[in-house]
Amino acid sequence: MSKKHWTDEEIRALPRVTPLIASEYLSNYPNAMSVAVAMREGKLPIGEAIYNPETRRWRYRIHAERLIAYEHGTVPQADLDGSERKMDEFIRYAQDVIEEFRHERQLLMQRR
Repeated sequence: MSKKHWTDEEIRALPRVTPLIASEYLSNYPNAMSVAVAMREGKLPIGEAIYNPETRRWRYRIHAERLIAYEHGTVPQADLDGSERKMDEFIRYAQDVIEEFRHERQLLMQRR
């Protein structure tokens, strides 16, 4: 059985993208299991792999735009914006830690 060839427009029109559809769309993934395993391992940034310990089952939330961007070798703007926000938060946190360290150092130096 040959793989179905999905277009970008068809992927965007789907109400839900499954690992099988993603494998048919992506050129480097031969089957649904390869997509699922790559998502579980964090090696395929097209959505989330969610494990439910009560049912011991995995669910996959695949974002059409991320899937399309990944296949074309680009990153969606929303992901870039999110990364920029996280980097800004990290920088603010690091600056606070450095300032706290300087303050504590100054207090220790005053006690000598």
